[in-house]
Amino acid sequence: MRSFGILLLGLVVLGCVLATEPDGPVDRRRGPWFCHKKDCPAFKTVREEADYTLRCYERSTWAVSCAHDVYMPDGVLRATASLLNYIKENELFGGTPLAFVSHLSLENQEAWLAWNRTVSPADVAAKDAELPGPSPAGDGDGVGAGNWLHRTVCAAYFLPSKYQAGDDAEEPGSQADRRPPRPGRKSHVHIIRARRFEAFVTGFRGFATPPRSVWEAMRLAHALTWHREWFDWTTSLLFQYDPPTQVEGRWNEVLIPAKRWHDLLGEGEDVFAEEGVSVQ
Repeated sequence: MRSFGILLLGLVVLGCVLATEPDGPVDRRRGPWFCHKKDCPAFKTVREEADYTLRCYERSTWAVSCAHDVYMPDGVLRATASLLNYIKENELFGGTPLAFVSHLSLENQEAWLAWNRTVSPADVAAKDAELPGPSPAGDGDGVGAGNWLHRTVCAAYFLPSKYQAGDDAEEPGSQADRRPPRPGRKSHVHIIRARRFEAFVTGFRGFATPPRSVWEAMRLAHALTWHREWFDWTTSLLFQYDPPTQVEGRWNEVLIPAKRWHDLLGEGEDVFAEEGVSVQ
C-alpha cells in the first residue's frame, strides 16, 4: 500500500433500486440496526453477493478533518482529535458513523492482481500469509499493515439530520439554513456535502484499529477482483458505528467505491469555501 487518500464519497448514480438489507428492511428515519437509532447515511441495496453488497448512498453532509505526511496511526489520532473538538464545542452529537479513508494501492499491484484472480475469497483466510504486500499482523520493523507514511489521512463524521442536505427541489437559501456552525480557521475541520455514490460494502465485528481495518479493505478488494467487479482501485472507506467506550457488539463496514467515482474533496461541495475556508 502506498498512502492514505483524500476522503469519501461522490457520484450521481441513476437507477438505484429500493431493496432490503439481510437484517430486514431499512427504516429511513432510523437507519439499519447498526446505526443504533442515530442519524446515519441513507442507502439502498442495489445488489447482494455472498462476499459483499453493492449499495447506493444518498447525498450526505460530513465534518471532515485531515492530517498530512504522517504515519497512519498518528494521522488517525490527529484527524480524529480535531474532529472531536469541533463536535464537542458545537454539541453536534447524534450522528454516526465516524469514517476514515485509505488507499488500496500496493507496491506490486500487478502481482497482487494476478494472485487475486487465482485464489478464491474462501481460500484467503487460510492463505493470507501468501498475500503480496504487507501482512495483516505487521512486524517490528514498522512495515506491517498501516505503518506506512501517507500523504493524507482523513477522518469524517456524519452530521445529525438537521444539517443534512435537503431535496434538490429546495430553494437555494434553504440549503444555507442547514449549515452547521462554521469551523474555526485553525480547527482543521471542513464541512463537505457529498453527492450520491455507489460502493461495495462488507462488514465485520470488533475493533477496527489498524492493521485489522487495512486487512479487511484488502480482503474486500480481493473479492471484487475475484468476481471481476469494476471498482475504484485507489480508495477504501471505513465506517465505525460505535463509540470507543463500547466493547461488545461493535460493527464496522469497509466500503470501496464503484468504478464511477469522484472523490469527495474534488467533487463534493465545501460548504464554507466561499468564506475563504479551503479543504485542499
